[in-house]
Amino acid sequence: MRITFSLILAAIVGAFAFSPHLAVAQFWDGGHGGPNHDAFTEANSQWNQGLNWSLNVVPVNSLTNNVNVGDTVNPFPNPDPETIAPTPDAAFIEGVAVQAGFLVVGNGTGETSRLTVQENGTVELGYDLVAGDSQGDGYITFNPGSTLVASRSILLGKRDNLTYGSLVARGSITDATTLNTNGITVGETGGGQLIIEGATVNNTGNLKVGVLGSGTVTLRGHSSGAQGTLSASKRFLIADSPGSSGTFTQQANSVFNADISTVFRIGDVGPGTYNMEGGTLNLTNTSSVPMQIGHEDTGIVNQSGGDIIVANTVALGSSSAMGTYDQTGGTLNAGLL
Repeated sequence: MRITFSLILAAIVGAFAFSPHLAVAQFWDGGHGGPNHDAFTEANSQWNQGLNWSLNVVPVNSLTNNVNVGDTVNPFPNPDPETIAPTPDAAFIEGVAVQAGFLVVGNGTGETSRLTVQENGTVELGYDLVAGDSQGDGYITFNPGSTLVASRSILLGKRDNLTYGSLVARGSITDATTLNTNGITVGETGGGQLIIEGATVNNTGNLKVGVLGSGTVTLRGHSSGAQGTLSASKRFLIADSPGSSGTFTQQANSVFNADISTVFRIGDVGPGTYNMEGGTLNLTNTSSVPMQIGHEDTGIVNQSGGDIIVANTVALGSSSAMGTYDQTGGTLNAGLL
């Protein structure tokens, strides 16, 4: 999805005395100066620096400049108290859109930052969306009616095992939430959590849960009746390295469409678990992609409900690892067991 500059409104909470409800034309400049931005010469990427925002001027290279949400030296001012209760080190996007290259929430030792994208709020990125980096903790929430377009990946818990990143995406039956990305990593080096509740997450790349760290994913519907939907292609890996761990839990009113072209592994190199409590898992590639439960470490599938549909093979364990499938409910439909 592309958003024309004529429609883009970017909101900063606190750096100016503007409410996020106002349609103020602000564009992220990221500290890049130049002939068209003589006033924006501060060479940093801090969200709360007014010099990093350009009023009514579309910045050059707007999808490559970076945004860091939160800073230990200059924390966020409080948001509009009429919108959401004041919270230090927090930013809110509502009814407007922000364009940037990387957007990092919670970057640096001891940093804890939060970003909430509200109804009609849009984030469009030329690169990655990161929650938690370099011993920082980042918390991102997409509430009903919000949108993400990330040209590269969503990275939760990046760099250093003391880092933690969380992303929650909620959609409702009346206000759809859509996240578009080209890869998802939960627990890249530190800890990570992804919760999809009634939202649609269109992922055209890998889905990795626990790479060097630990990761959890929960996919479920919303109480309003909105279905939680997740897609992935290329690789699906739970626990991708020695010392890592990962858990994927799927619950009622959800669909996971795994059109995987290479590998689908639960317990790849570390211990991995898939809890199927409801909804539908579609592993649709019929060529050569089995559902591998236990590859180089223990893999476990616990199915108490829902439907698991595997076009190819369900493979339990390998020469170096144990695989367990414990079914107490639901249905399994596989090409070969």
